[in-house]
Amino acid sequence: MTIQIPIIMYHRIGGIHTRNLYQGYTDANIVISEDNFYSQIKKLLKYYSIIPLGDLVNNIADDFVLPTHPCAITFDDGFHEMYDIVFPILMKLNLSATFFISGNYLAGTNRVRWLDLYYQLLDSGPPTYIDTIIKNTHPNLQNMTNIRMAFKHLLRQLPLKEKYQQLSDLKQALDVQVNTQSLNESVYLSPKNVTEMAKAGMSFGAHSMTHQVMAGMSREVAIYEVIESIRNVREITKQKEVAFAY
Repeated sequence: MTIQIPIIMYHRIGGIHTRNLYQGYTDANIVISEDNFYSQIKKLLKYYSIIPLGDLVNNIADDFVLPTHPCAITFDDGFHEMYDIVFPILMKLNLSATFFISGNYLAGTNRVRWLDLYYQLLDSGPPTYIDTIIKNTHPNLQNMTNIRMAFKHLLRQLPLKEKYQQLSDLKQALDVQVNTQSLNESVYLSPKNVTEMAKAGMSFGAHSMTHQVMAGMSREVAIYEVIESIRNVREITKQKEVAFAY
């Protein structure tokens, strides 16, 4: 018998404890409010048994017996509100979830994911001004309806070094100062946060090291992104089994 099990995936939760929630996240439709999130989980509990993702995997591999109407909850990218907002809610409801984190983007690494940096830059000036700058430096995007979205898709396809070079050029054109260390520490979970959550019953998965499109990578680089990110999660959490989401 085939059983379809929903996996509910979230990115950002907006609340009083959320840090650096730039407009770009809202425009990308990856943000819900804290109250909405809590209501959704309560609604899910009326119809589903929320289980750890590992139980689902064990069912597939070892005929592990699942409860009636199971579902799993996951969170991508390791934003800091996972600790400040999501973790307390899950503990209150006695639930477990899986959090997928990118190895290079934890608080303390002094690195900022290209997309988070881009969203910050977009918030640094009037949209029409930013659109003009992007048009002047990328004439091929001039006829696009949404210049900022088109530039984001262009960045997504570039090698990592070129992504940051393009963003550095945009930052210079906008005359904006960015404190990478401060941004890093405010946006992402820290290894200490991860350790505390793992000890309390949350699970963590790997989400690559650099959060890039892997289709354009060499086989060697893609293998590194997968294996190293799994090793990184295992080292912090001491988990034996680490899921990978891409």
